[in-house]
Amino acid sequence: MNITSILGRILICGWHRKIPESAA
Repeated sequence: MNITSILGRILICGWHRKIPESAA
């Protein structure tokens, strides 16, 4: 398990949750 992959998943999840669908 790489820390980079874990951080990447967290960043992607947080990014999608913070940014509205209209902006994405």
